[in-house]
Amino acid sequence: MEIVQTAGLTLLILVFASLGLSWLNAASIQQVVNRTGKSNSQLWVMKPGIFVHELLHALVGWLFGVKISGFSMRADQDSAAHVTFNFNRRSLRQRLGVGLASAAPVWGISGILLAVGKRAWFHKVALRQLSTLGPNPDWAWVAGWLVLTILLTFGASLSKQDLKNTLIGLPIFIGLLIAVALLMVWLWPAGLSMWRQLNVLLLAVVLVMGVIAGVVNRVLALF
Repeated sequence: MEIVQTAGLTLLILVFASLGLSWLNAASIQQVVNRTGKSNSQLWVMKPGIFVHELLHALVGWLFGVKISGFSMRADQDSAAHVTFNFNRRSLRQRLGVGLASAAPVWGISGILLAVGKRAWFHKVALRQLSTLGPNPDWAWVAGWLVLTILLTFGASLSKQDLKNTLIGLPIFIGLLIAVALLMVWLWPAGLSMWRQLNVLLLAVVLVMGVIAGVVNRVLALF
C-alpha cells in the first residue's frame, strides 16, 4: 500500500499530466494559431512557457550526460523551438536521461509551481503538518504564483516526439521510483508521509494547470 500511495501515485499523476495537459494545450495553441494567424512562438503569453519547456529539455539531458546535438529557440515549419538529443542506447543512464529530459516540461514545470505554491499557500507550514494545519496563504506570493502558473502552463505539454522519447526511459524511471519507495519503507518510514503530502500538492498543481488549460480551451472555442 505504501508503494501505491507514494511511487504509484507519483507515476499516475505525471502520466495523467503528460497526456492530459499535452492534449489540452495542443488544442488551445492550435485554436490561437488559427485565429491570430501567428505561431505560438510569436505570442508573448506563450513565450515564457516555450522558453522554460526547451530549457528543461536541454538542462536535464545535459545533467545525464546526453549530447545535445541541436538547440534552437527559433520557430521553424515543424515547431516553435526544439532540442535534439544524441545518446547511447546501451547506457542506462543516458536512456533514463532522455526519458526524463523529454518529459521534463511536465514534471519540471509542475515542480517549479509546486515549490512556489508551497511558499504561497502554506507559508511557514511544514510538510508533515499540511494535513493538520491547512493553508496559510501569503497573498502577494499567491498572486505571483497564479501569474506564473498561467504563463508556464502552456509550456507543460509534450509533442508526439517528446512522448515517444519519454518511453525510452520510462521502465528505468518506474524501477527507480519503486526502489526509492522500498528503501524509504526500510530506512526512513517517516519520509513516506512527506512523500504522500507532496503527491497531494503535486496533484493540486496539475489540476490547477488543467483547469487553466481547459478554461482557455473553452473560451477560445466560443470565439
